[in-house]
Amino acid sequence: MSLWTRGVADIDRTAAALPAEEAGDLVVAIDGLPEGEALAAVGSLASQPRPAIIAALETLAGGARPAVAAAAIDALGRLATAEAAGALAALGERLQDREQRKLARRTLHRLVAAGVRPAAAPAPGRRPVPFDEYQLFGGLASAIDARGERIVHVALVEAAGGIVLFTALIGDEGGLREFVDRRLGRRRFAEERQELLGREWPTYIEVPAAYARFLIAEAIARAQEAHRPVPVETLPWYELIMAGRTAYERPLIYEHVDVAEIRWNPAYLEESPALLDLPELAAWGIDPDAVAPFDPEAEAQEARLVLPGQAQRQQTVTAVTRAIAALFDAPARERWRRRLEETAYVLLRRGGERNARRAVAAALALERPPGGTVLGGEPSVHPLLRALVERAFELRRHERGQRMLRRGGLWVPRAAE
Repeated sequence: MSLWTRGVADIDRTAAALPAEEAGDLVVAIDGLPEGEALAAVGSLASQPRPAIIAALETLAGGARPAVAAAAIDALGRLATAEAAGALAALGERLQDREQRKLARRTLHRLVAAGVRPAAAPAPGRRPVPFDEYQLFGGLASAIDARGERIVHVALVEAAGGIVLFTALIGDEGGLREFVDRRLGRRRFAEERQELLGREWPTYIEVPAAYARFLIAEAIARAQEAHRPVPVETLPWYELIMAGRTAYERPLIYEHVDVAEIRWNPAYLEESPALLDLPELAAWGIDPDAVAPFDPEAEAQEARLVLPGQAQRQQTVTAVTRAIAALFDAPARERWRRRLEETAYVLLRRGGERNARRAVAAALALERPPGGTVLGGEPSVHPLLRALVERAFELRRHERGQRMLRRGGLWVPRAAE
C-alpha cells in the first residue's frame, strides 16, 4: 500500500522514519486527504524537525488549498529551527498569494525575535537554486498559435521527492513573455499531464525535459537580445534554466528526419501549402492589413476599373511577390523558420511523418532569400509564403466585397472571363 492511500494515523506514524527521497509522497498523501484530515496531518509534522519534513511543509505551503498552506507555514514556525526559518524566508519571497506571503514573513519575524535565524539568508529579490537539489523529470510543449506563441512546461524532481513545474509562455518574437513556477505532488502532476495531452487545442506533445528547458532558455536569450524585460519569477531559477542553453545545437526535429533526403525531394516543399489545412496550423496567417500597400484591387476599386482576366492574374502574381519580399525580411524568415521546425516536431509526434517533412522542407527553404533558388533548382518564391500572402489578399477581397454589399455598391471585384 502506497503512502498516499494511508490515513492520518499512518502518515503520523511513518513520517518520523520517512527517508528524504519519499518526502514528495508525503506531500501527495496529504494533498489527497479531505481538508480536515489534511490539517491534522500537517499539524502532526510540527514535532518532527527533519530535512525531509521541512521540505514537505515548504511544498505544502505553496499548495492550492489556503487553509493547508497556512497550517504548513504555522508548522514551520513551531519547528523553530534554522532550517525551518530558511524555508519561511524562501516562502516569504516566492509565494504567489499575498496573504500567505505575509503570513510566512510574520512567522519568520517571530522566530528571529526568539533568536532563531535562517540557516542561509536569501539575497534581496533572488534566491538562487542549487543545481544538485533538482533533476529534470519531464517536458510538455503546445503547438504554436497564430501569433507565434506556445506554452512550454518543465517538470523537476526536488531532492525531497516533490515536483516543481515551470510553465512558460514563449513567442518567436520577443522571447519569454510569462513564467510561473509551482510545486505539486506527483499524482497531481500526472493528472495535469494527462489533461493537457488530451486537449484538442492547443495540441500538446511530450518533449524531453532537457529540450523543454532549452526552449525556455532560448526564449530568455531572445528577450535579452531584444532588450525586453525577463519575468522576475525566473530569477531564482535563472542559472538552472540557462544551464540548458547549449544542450542542443539544433532543433529536435533534425534528430528524427533525414535532411539530405528532404533537400533533394522537391515534392515536400511544393506540398508545404497543404500544411495550412491542418488543425495545428489552421489559425496561421498574415494580417490582411499588412498586404494592403500591395493590393492591386484596392487601387482598381478606387478608379472603378475592372481589369481583363489575364492582366488581373498577372497583377496579383506581381503583388504577391512584392508583398513576400517586403514582409519576409531576414528576421521574419528566421522567426518563421524556427516556427516551422518546432511545428514539424509536433506533427511528427502526432503521427504526421510526411507533414513533418513538408514543414522541415519549408523551414530549410527559408535559409535562402524568398526570391532566390528554392529546392528543386527553379527560381521561385517560397510556396508556403505565397500561400500565406494569397490568403491574406483573399481575406481582403472578402472583407471588401462584404463592405460593398452593405453599402449597396456596384463594384465587381473580378472580371468575367
